Amino acid sequence: MLSVFLKEGFGVGMNTIALLSAVFGIGQVVGGLAGGPLLKRFGRKASLYVTAVFTALATLFLGLLPSGGLAWLVVPLFGLAFGYYSTIYFAVAMDFADPRIAAFMFAVTMAFGNIGISGGSALSGVLVDKVGFRPMFFIYAGVNLLMLVLSFIVFRLRKDLAHKSAA
Repeated sequence: MLSVFLKEGFGVGMNTIALLSAVFGIGQVVGGLAGGPLLKRFGRKASLYVTAVFTALATLFLGLLPSGGLAWLVVPLFGLAFGYYSTIYFAVAMDFADPRIAAFMFAVTMAFGNIGISGGSALSGVLVDKVGFRPMFFIYAGVNLLMLVLSFIVFRLRKDLAHKSAA
């Protein structure tokens, strides 16, 4: 919905939107590459909490975007947050994997991630039609904060992850 928001909300041209999409992708790559070392340095628990807040803030900034020109600052930040989130999510999810079937477990994790993205995309259209672009971003920022609660539950259920968190 970001591209549509920029087009409809600010009249940003398609060429600029395409360039911003590339900048988002660069941010995503940088976030993904940074995720591994940050995960190792700060541990799983802290990394999950930080990525939930970081992604929520980046999503909130999209909803607060006052002009299409400032998208050049916010879109790469959002890409960075998304890349970091993905890296942390997959790393922690693989902690649940049985090493004997790790490739299968990774495929299942990817499938669930893609189901979430697909469902979120469909829900985005409904939300935009019902409440508009900005409230949609605010709702998704709130949903990202729900990851804090889910992370707390996961770490309570999986005590062995808490030990890896210190590593």
